[in-house]
Amino acid sequence: MCSSDLSRWGLALFFLVFFLVGAGTFYSFGIKPLAKTWTARQWVATPAVVVSSEVRTHSGDDGPTYSVNILYRYEVAGREYRSNRRAFISGSSSGYAGKARVVSQFPPGKQITCYVNPHDPVEAVLERGFTPGMALGIIPLVFLGVGAGGLTWVFRTNAFQKTDPALPVWRQGPEWQDDRIRSTSQTSTGMIWAFALVWNAKIGRAHV
Repeated sequence: MCSSDLSRWGLALFFLVFFLVGAGTFYSFGIKPLAKTWTARQWVATPAVVVSSEVRTHSGDDGPTYSVNILYRYEVAGREYRSNRRAFISGSSSGYAGKARVVSQFPPGKQITCYVNPHDPVEAVLERGFTPGMALGIIPLVFLGVGAGGLTWVFRTNAFQKTDPALPVWRQGPEWQDDRIRSTSQTSTGMIWAFALVWNAKIGRAHV
């Protein structure tokens, strides 16, 4: 196997990893929360009482981030349950004031309504509809698209052949191929760094 073939398969592996990361994160932060939102339409509205509410502080490389934690209790068939799930996707971010405003709306002892999974009463949520945080699920599509596009470019185009019409095909040497591979690899690496920065800034702390 020549060096250009090795470079080709290495580049294919590079884009495959990008594709798999995009697919996995899109499922976790996009498909899964939306699926939960859909099924939660059948969940049962249940009276609940706020046990405690607070703004939690999380340390990070770029400074502290904050999240809302609301613990509430509810009863199903005479048995008490507790949950702190507010939405199907949540996390921490900068901006203490906004989190504090949310917490102020849920003082301990307040009577609220939660939605309980009739098939598993341990599972409950306060907001069962679409929330702004779900929009973050779109970001992994960028990774998915770059990976899929890169794999298509590697396997379905003549990307590793010189296309200078002034030279016959038999004179297309490996030098141009190596330059093309090197240039593509550098461009792809730059894209990864750019998207990684966005990823860490937006959903690095998000969880479902």
